[in-house]
Amino acid sequence: MSEYKKNKVVSSFEDRTGFLCVDIILLENSKFSFKAYRRDPEDNSGWFFVGEESSIQFITEDEAIQKAAEAARDAASPISDMRGTAEYRKHLCEVLTRRALNTAVERAGGK
Repeated sequence: MSEYKKNKVVSSFEDRTGFLCVDIILLENSKFSFKAYRRDPEDNSGWFFVGEESSIQFITEDEAIQKAAEAARDAASPISDMRGTAEYRKHLCEVLTRRALNTAVERAGGK
């Protein structure tokens, strides 16, 4: 009889505002994926799935983290001002998301 495996959240990152969350998931087939969630700012009662990224599978956790960071960058809509251009801020969003997810994985006992 084969052993039943279940998808498992291996790391989770919530932003400082408490309105966005990304879970890195180890799938049954030993590949990785991620899911992004947001809270409804009006009722703040639970997490709601955002996008379709979870249908994509990755061979390594690093690939899933990179794709999640790119999705955060693409979802950002910063302004340009004297402190930085919108392009720079989008890049920063990607870098900081990747760092935060890698830190979350380390703290959870991963890498």
